[in-house]
Amino acid sequence: MDPLLAVFLSLGMGTFIWVVGRNTINASKMKPTSNPDHVVGLTGTAITDITAKGSVFVDGENWSATSDSRVPKGSQVNILERTGLVLKVEKMEEQKKKK
Repeated sequence: MDPLLAVFLSLGMGTFIWVVGRNTINASKMKPTSNPDHVVGLTGTAITDITAKGSVFVDGENWSATSDSRVPKGSQVNILERTGLVLKVEKMEEQKKKK
């Protein structure tokens, strides 16, 4: 192998490894930017009937949902809380009556 080629390949690979390593370390030090609790308090739409369990569409995403009362498909819901990947919801009209 030509010594000049070996030097250029070594420098190129060394630079590549340095850039990738530096970016990997910087990325591992970053804090997560997503906050799944941001959906609490938002309004969503029931995409299935929610008797005890169902699904809602909130902020561009489908979520599993639970409710203490029956929520018909297509109803507007208010997000009360999030536990893991499940949202506790309440039909909008019920929320307004309590205020």
